[in-house]
Amino acid sequence: MGRTHEQWLEQVNRFAWDVARQLFLPNVRRVAVMRTRELCDADGATLLLHDSETGALSFELVEGAGAGALEHRRLAPGEGIAGRVALERAPLLVEDVGSSRDFARGFDAASGFVTGSIIAVPLIFDERLLGVLEAVRCAERHPFTQEDLTHLSALAPHVAAAVQHLRTEESLRQARESLQKSHDQLEKRVAERTRLIARAKQQWEATFDAMQDPVVVLDGYKVRRANRAFQVLAGGRPWADIIDATCHQVLAGRSTPCSGCPLQVPGKLTEVRFADATFHASRSQVELGDVPASVVHYRDVTEQRRLAGRLRESERLASVGQLASGAAHEINNPLSIVLSSLRLLRDTLADVLMPATDALRRAHAAFGRGDSTQAKQVLAGAQVDPADVADALEVIDEAVVGAQRINEVVRSLRELSRQEQGRAEAVPVNPVVQRTVARVLGPQHRERVETGSTGRVQVVPQQLERALENVLRNARQAIRDDAGVAVRTFDDERGVVVEVVDRGCGIPAEHLAHVFDPFFTTRRVGEGMGLGLTVTWGIVKRFGGTVEVRSEVGQGTTVTLVLPHFEGSVAPVAEAPEVQLGRYAERTRESGIFRVEAPPP
Repeated sequence: MGRTHEQWLEQVNRFAWDVARQLFLPNVRRVAVMRTRELCDADGATLLLHDSETGALSFELVEGAGAGALEHRRLAPGEGIAGRVALERAPLLVEDVGSSRDFARGFDAASGFVTGSIIAVPLIFDERLLGVLEAVRCAERHPFTQEDLTHLSALAPHVAAAVQHLRTEESLRQARESLQKSHDQLEKRVAERTRLIARAKQQWEATFDAMQDPVVVLDGYKVRRANRAFQVLAGGRPWADIIDATCHQVLAGRSTPCSGCPLQVPGKLTEVRFADATFHASRSQVELGDVPASVVHYRDVTEQRRLAGRLRESERLASVGQLASGAAHEINNPLSIVLSSLRLLRDTLADVLMPATDALRRAHAAFGRGDSTQAKQVLAGAQVDPADVADALEVIDEAVVGAQRINEVVRSLRELSRQEQGRAEAVPVNPVVQRTVARVLGPQHRERVETGSTGRVQVVPQQLERALENVLRNARQAIRDDAGVAVRTFDDERGVVVEVVDRGCGIPAEHLAHVFDPFFTTRRVGEGMGLGLTVTWGIVKRFGGTVEVRSEVGQGTTVTLVLPHFEGSVAPVAEAPEVQLGRYAERTRESGIFRVEAPPP
């Protein structure tokens, strides 16, 4: 999976500080281009600087294929994709340069590099265009995405600020050289340098304060610098009450560090709460002169959490709706069979068996009166066709089959609803697997199980057998010969692993994300309810495990059950998670529900 929003934001912050702490313009150019290429996973990156007098762009630094052929070349105003970005002062994503009329193909001819995709952003500082930051990928790779453009756009203001600040420093250097040539203008040049420094400081502070998220520079736990958003988070206190005070005293009124303080967990994103708000906090290491310091960035996720809660509620309602719909559908079919069978049986009783029963009653009464002749006449008129009796028995059998199917549906639903949990035990997994294999595939298959696991798991053995039984039945139905099913157990860093592999027909990619949906099945009516893997997932998840499914059409399917190692006393069985629907199956890493994998394209 890709990086989360917090991860790339932390990376952007780290790269921004890397750019900002450079002391010379060539270093800023080099670090900016290098970090651009790394941030966007690009084959090449270019920093073009803008000439305010001519409007041209010059290739200041190029990294990647063909770099030597492009450095120090110039683009006329509006020329190429970078020229368009400079002209419009807006970021631009070109997924395919072949369809872009702005792409200057002569540069590919000069460098020998075949460009496929480009992203470019303007470098603007204090409403002035400083240049363009550009990243390229070759035609053989997948194109850039809007997310890549967003990441580069987040880095661009920091690069622009660093370039502007270093340009200011360059101006100061030139001023010092001029002072050496003209002692008469010393006072004037000193004043000019002071003015430029003050302006640079104001611009840096304005940039710092423009950040909407609270950011603070800490020496230990003491506040050294902070932006306006941090002051607002601190309740609008005067700067005199904030600077040199500890961060936990300012933000939470505490004498000790807050729970989740990022200074206590270096390099990790943590969660802290102030009043009724929740923040994600990240920490970066910097140096203030020769003194190490920490930069802590806070991001308010209160609203995000609220929306996530509403989304979970919507998902829960959707899950219940689909479960109810599937249950009604699965029960309705056998229930219709039971009802129609009972109606037919009633008609048979009324039309055939009841008249015969009445005749027997009247014959019995005649025998009681000693009138055997009357009794024989009554019995002679009572005709019962054996075929009618056989039909009635067949109808009863069909009703029994329908009732058994309803019972199976109800039993599976009870399993999903966490009924009949039993008592959890710490057991070795191998005997459970061998018993289930012998019962489903036959005793002869038991000897072919590869039992490499030596660990124990905390489970209800009967429930684990039920979970594995569902997987084995699916595997057996997918092949023609039970020998095409391989079962093995082993231990790894995840826990105790049970793997079932079949060399069957496989699962199409469009169905793979729905294999855990309740009542989802591709078999014909009567061959399966679509609850097997759903029940398996619920059981395994209940004991802290995961279920993974990998499949390729024509090659077969691998189902992997992973259960945590037992390392202590038996704890109560956790409540089973709610049944999730297929369209949420991609949320694997966040929720740990299950993982399904399609074959590579």
